[in-house]
Amino acid sequence: MQQYHCSTPTQRMRLASAMIAHEGTYGRVSELSREHHISRQSLYTLRARGKEGLERVFSPKEQKTKEEERISRAVLTLLVEAHASREGIQRCLEELVGVHVSLGAISAIIHQAGEKAQEQLKRCLPTGKRALALDEQYGNERGKGYLNIVDVRSWVVVASIPPVAVDAESWTLLLWDMQEQGVQWDAMVSDGGKAIQSALESVTPKSIHQRDVWHVLHECKKVQGRIDRAVVQLHEQTSKVEQQVKRVAAGQKPRGRNPKTDPIAHGHDVQQMESIASSLKYLTCQLQRLLGVVVLKDQSILDSRERQEELDALLELFCELCKETPQSVKKEIEGLLRHVQGALVGLTGFCPALDSVQEQAALQRGRAGLPSDRLGVAPSGHLGTTGQAIGCFFSTSMATDGAHPSDSLGSGGSSKFCRGELAQYPSSPLGCPSCSLR
Repeated sequence: MQQYHCSTPTQRMRLASAMIAHEGTYGRVSELSREHHISRQSLYTLRARGKEGLERVFSPKEQKTKEEERISRAVLTLLVEAHASREGIQRCLEELVGVHVSLGAISAIIHQAGEKAQEQLKRCLPTGKRALALDEQYGNERGKGYLNIVDVRSWVVVASIPPVAVDAESWTLLLWDMQEQGVQWDAMVSDGGKAIQSALESVTPKSIHQRDVWHVLHECKKVQGRIDRAVVQLHEQTSKVEQQVKRVAAGQKPRGRNPKTDPIAHGHDVQQMESIASSLKYLTCQLQRLLGVVVLKDQSILDSRERQEELDALLELFCELCKETPQSVKKEIEGLLRHVQGALVGLTGFCPALDSVQEQAALQRGRAGLPSDRLGVAPSGHLGTTGQAIGCFFSTSMATDGAHPSDSLGSGGSSKFCRGELAQYPSSPLGCPSCSLR
């Protein structure tokens, strides 16, 4: 630690003032050094500290602005990245930064950032008729949520408003506001909610309303998860059934409210539930394939009529699965079937517009030797699309990743072919041996 010969703050302040006042005067530093018996380096240090003190006193706004900017950035980072509440942000700032910020100041920072974001959005609004995606994000308030509109092609957030009542009136007002700002659209993509559908019919009844694939596949995934958990639970009960059998063999009563004492019947239940799980996985995979922008079959492309026939066959398989499903999970499978049936009309609305484009591509390339990689689709041995739309209104919401080899489905991966094989294997609900997911 550096020691000064000047022992009092007053003396150090006088030396710092003298160094600042005579800065640039030749020989003045040497005189002060000899007079006060202090090194030249110490005098330079005192001058630097004196300047820092004067700057803090006479330019506090700049220092305050930097501190406010640091706190604002910390508040917004905690809000966006950590999804913290205002109270949580306040506690984090006190713990990590050592600064107490009132809840009102935190709310003001968030509100100001929102206003700046809205102004930025207005400058980035897309021109011309667009395809827009609509969705709600629910927060902590019951019945209220954020209403979001995103441009499908550029991914620009066209609108995002704070939590309001999620109903047709809120969406109608938002769509009217978009029209006043000059936003035009000819197609809309949503999860099929009644509020959004009612608002679109009121504001732009002639525009195309397309269902997005993600929500339908997500519903399939949720039901698949429930079936898989039922399979796990049945496997866990196997040891308990064996214990009950031993108790009965020893002349004791079985334990529990509804005890299972027949290992053969239990094994049948396990096998049936596993078959239901694998069959549902197969149907979901085929649904994902058929909802792709482009669907290949024998090095050709399915047109809208052929795609619809495949989807009808898929729905028939779903119905057969519902008939064979045990009562414990029958409600989930039937609900999923109703969900898919209600969504298919909106999911395939884009298909007729592709027919003319696909015919032109087939004539140019030759239908027999059509190079699939030129069309944005994977080869027929690896199902799925890359998410590149051909003459479609949007691409990202319809993209599928594909996970089921089409050659395992029989001739060209047809659902009809697979259904034909089911008659030969009646032992399981969907016992087709050609499905690799079984």
